[in-house]
Amino acid sequence: MKKKIIFTFILCSILVIPLGANYFASVKYDLNQANILEEDKEDLLMGRHHLVTEYKEDETSKKYASISLKNKINIPAYKTMVKEHSSKKQTRNLNEIEKEKYLSDIIKVIKESDASFDEKDYKIEYSLPNEEENTGTIFLTYYIDNLVETNKVYLVEIVNGVVENITLGGVLEENIKEISSTDNEELKEIASEFAGAKKEKAIIEKSTEFFKTNEILNKDNTIRKDNLTEEVVNSKEQIIYDYNSKKLQYVLSIVYKTPTNTYDGEAIEIDLN
Repeated sequence: MKKKIIFTFILCSILVIPLGANYFASVKYDLNQANILEEDKEDLLMGRHHLVTEYKEDETSKKYASISLKNKINIPAYKTMVKEHSSKKQTRNLNEIEKEKYLSDIIKVIKESDASFDEKDYKIEYSLPNEEENTGTIFLTYYIDNLVETNKVYLVEIVNGVVENITLGGVLEENIKEISSTDNEELKEIASEFAGAKKEKAIIEKSTEFFKTNEILNKDNTIRKDNLTEEVVNSKEQIIYDYNSKKLQYVLSIVYKTPTNTYDGEAIEIDLN
């Protein structure tokens, strides 16, 4: 399946609607607006903000689990942490300095609620839409052996340097049991087998418009950047497992410049199970 991508800007979200492994705030961010600075476009295009492929109004009524905060967690230096450790290129692993200096209390609270939580299995991303008020959101996304991204994501909402909410986003409360019962080894095996000629053929069958030739893979099975057409600005590959639908998918997100000098996007999705 090939889908149009809607660009959205992650705000300190009063309402965060999880869809599969993608998360977005209720406020849409139009990448093509004339008043958007080039550096802001770059942040969006480089994956600092999530790409969303569809929107469903009824998602707001579904229930997601929140962690009860017995004590106030203060992060007065949140904006400093974001500036020190944030990476423009991708969601990344936690490093020991930021964990010990800024995140230890948050991790402790999550572990009290989730005995399986191990920070080594999670990747982190920040948003800082309001630097003046020291307000934003931390996203902790669970990965299976650094290979399969999942829709198990802890969203930590920070307002004025204080943790307001910690929510287990993505996985509906009724499906949390699926996390422990899922066969991770099977998912890893399926994901690993999606390679070489099999992967190349599956992608080409979905779309050829963004490739110069049909030889689209490097030797390490990643997409060849030099084989993408000139209008492509950025591309991102993911293998994603959704605990709600029990669906494992390969997703290739492509951002490209249109003839009218605006930006647009497509997501090529391939079911793996």
